[in-house]
Amino acid sequence: MTSPQQALTTSRRRQTGPSLWLSVAILALGVAVASGGFSVAASRFVQMIDGPVVAVPGVFRWHLETGTWLISQRTGTTVNAGSLNYTKNNIPTIVPGQVYVLGPGGQQLFDTPTTFSFTITRGSAIYTGAVEFVVRTPGIYTVSIQSSRAGQITITPSLGQIVDNIIWFATAGVAGILVGIFGLILLIVGIVRRGRANRPPPHPDPSGYYPGQAPHPPVLPAVLVPEQAEPWLPPPDLLPTGQPLPPGCAPAPPRYN
Repeated sequence: MTSPQQALTTSRRRQTGPSLWLSVAILALGVAVASGGFSVAASRFVQMIDGPVVAVPGVFRWHLETGTWLISQRTGTTVNAGSLNYTKNNIPTIVPGQVYVLGPGGQQLFDTPTTFSFTITRGSAIYTGAVEFVVRTPGIYTVSIQSSRAGQITITPSLGQIVDNIIWFATAGVAGILVGIFGLILLIVGIVRRGRANRPPPHPDPSGYYPGQAPHPPVLPAVLVPEQAEPWLPPPDLLPTGQPLPPGCAPAPPRYN
């Protein structure tokens, strides 16, 4: 038969919680995946928007990857001088008829106006999207820009292309955060349960019961209590006349002849 102390010890061993090494491994995996995913996403985002800046008009040769590319023209300037903040920005003047794109095989790509307003600020220079074109085969492309006035342009992937390139790494970062939180919860639960399990087993108190064990009321032996016999009293009519009645004796009823 298992004693209450042995049963309590066995129950404590079963409730030690998740393994310490497993919890630490899951937590480390989540931190690694989250940091790696967000680092790659941030690095790619900076590389994509940090395209070359060249003066126009001119002809340029760039190695372009598959996707939609955006030519942005410098249209404004921002000035921050203490409490004075000043921004001046205009609309782009470069239009699709002024941009010619030739692929690696000499095929001409069709360029179109941007579908939405997209601006990039580099230092004090503001660049606004003007023309975009689609590259279906990676390689060296010749871009000729014959603008009506001198200026500066930069070429970068479109906003949709940037999102498509970093979304998987950002998703991996979010998944890493969730995995790390799960590992942290397992670690905390395991530490708390192991702390409880490592406590010394309780000892019974002087009454013989362990802490948390409900005491049973003692069973007393049955005791027979004898019934008290009623005292015998003589009938009232047999008592001498004039004598006081004993306690508990009622007077005799009157007699009628």
